[in-house]
Amino acid sequence: MKKLSIVGLAMVVLASVAVGSSLSVPWFVDNAPEANRVPGIAAGVMGLITLKSNVTTTLVCEITYYDPDGRELGPYPPNNTFAIAPQSALAFRPVKADPSPNATYPPWDPRAGQPGVAGGQEGAQGVLVPDRPVDLDPRPNGSATIRWVGDATDVQGQYTAIQTATAPPGSAQPGTYVVVSYAHLLPPGV
Repeated sequence: MKKLSIVGLAMVVLASVAVGSSLSVPWFVDNAPEANRVPGIAAGVMGLITLKSNVTTTLVCEITYYDPDGRELGPYPPNNTFAIAPQSALAFRPVKADPSPNATYPPWDPRAGQPGVAGGQEGAQGVLVPDRPVDLDPRPNGSATIRWVGDATDVQGQYTAIQTATAPPGSAQPGTYVVVSYAHLLPPGV
């Protein structure tokens, strides 16, 4: 009987162990101004990370940013979490709060609660993803890891870069803005 209760206890402990999964953004750049629209109206690279939940419950995630040299920048608990509503998607800029007109600035921003503006790229869910800390490293680039409790297939993602540059002298339309963009899928982590 004693052996049976030990085996039973071990099974309960093993069954309650949560599986942690992650998704990594190997590199991002996000130095365009806020409300830059698409196509951009000012020079810079607007980085957008899009995450899609594949589960029917709210998924709580945490994010950690790293500088180009691999140094962990944070943010740290409890300021590193966000939620994705069931079966929904969100897009966020990793460096800037950039709410669209249907969202407001997040609580940590000096403009907290103020409505977003036309050209903003973050909706009500995306604007609540914590931004990359700039106190240790002010560069608007790096990498990020998003973690959650669940299967690796619970979240899908992509990184999109939208670069706006001025056409150089001697080109067909010098001084006008030229936009180049690309996106790549983020594979599930471990």
